[in-house]
Amino acid sequence: MALHGYGYRLGLVLGCWLLASGVGMAADELAQLPGKAATAGLTSDGPDTVSVQDEPPVQLKARIVMSELRYGQNEDDPVGHSTKNLNLERRGQKLHLSSNDPTESLFVPELIYDYEQGLYYQRLESDDIFFSYQISGRERVRAQIYRWLRIPESEPTFRLEVNRNLTFDGHPTTLVLTGFVAGGRIHAMHWVWEAQDLDGLPVRVVFGETPDLIRTVEYYDIRLEDVPESRVTVPEGIPVMTGF
Repeated sequence: MALHGYGYRLGLVLGCWLLASGVGMAADELAQLPGKAATAGLTSDGPDTVSVQDEPPVQLKARIVMSELRYGQNEDDPVGHSTKNLNLERRGQKLHLSSNDPTESLFVPELIYDYEQGLYYQRLESDDIFFSYQISGRERVRAQIYRWLRIPESEPTFRLEVNRNLTFDGHPTTLVLTGFVAGGRIHAMHWVWEAQDLDGLPVRVVFGETPDLIRTVEYYDIRLEDVPESRVTVPEGIPVMTGF
């Protein structure tokens, strides 16, 4: 269902109110719901139990800008804003993130996310070594919001098409207000700009994770190219230690 004119303005107002008021649950709270955990593979062991072997993996490369806008608790508190510029390579439910910005490389020099195994790996700039960590339930929900992790078709979701006539980074897009249905409520409401010329892949996501924190992920220069398995796995010969 697409809305235009009055419906478009109503959708914007509704979405902004939902984001600002924190209706529903934050990602970490949502991940604890039994129904959500069962459908999203958020088990105590970590790995995603959803099988995607019968579907070809989504493969793409892009430059992404991840922003955080944090509001103060009162009028005297400053508004915080941070931005990371990263290179993304995706093969199915595995990601490789890297930064070419020397001011950011100390914190995000190289990250590999393996949602199939429930682990992510981080390499420090000063060490030729990777540290492995369990992917938390909150991170999995966030990955579903960013569309990095597949949402099972059996999982109930809320979806409202607000506008089909928007453009982002040269792509014709459909603006969608969406969220997860769990516990009889709609949770983790977020905006998604879906590229019509990329089979609905997101090019922009805005998510009010808490009443005072808004996350934005923007995709630029998306290329649907082959991503070798070697790009989304830890290189051979490099030691891996368990992080803590």
